[in-house]
Amino acid sequence: MLVNSEIVGDNLYIFLNGELDHSVAEIVKKEMDKSISQANVKNVILNLRYLNFMDSAGIGLIMSCYKKFKKYSIKLFFDQPSSAIDKVLKVSGLYSIIPVI
Repeated sequence: MLVNSEIVGDNLYIFLNGELDHSVAEIVKKEMDKSISQANVKNVILNLRYLNFMDSAGIGLIMSCYKKFKKYSIKLFFDQPSSAIDKVLKVSGLYSIIPVI
C-alpha cells in the first residue's frame, strides 16, 4: 500500500495505491492524520484510482476519518474510485455520506 498526499489550495489530496485491508489500515490512518495535522485544509479528497482492494477495515478507516474530519468542519470526498472499489462503496452505503467529485 502506497499513500501519497498533495495540498492544492484548501484541498488535501490523498492518493491510495494498492490494497486497503486490516494489515495496513492503521498505517494508512496514521499517514492521513499526519497529513491533516500539517495542513490547514477545508477538504480532503481521497483519490482511489489505483486502489484495487478494500475490505471492512478500509470501510471502518474511512468512516473513522469522516467522523473526525466532520468535527473540524473538513469535508471528505472520493475521487476516481476504481471499478472494484466503486462496488464496495455502493454496497457499504458510503456514497450516501461521502460524495464523489
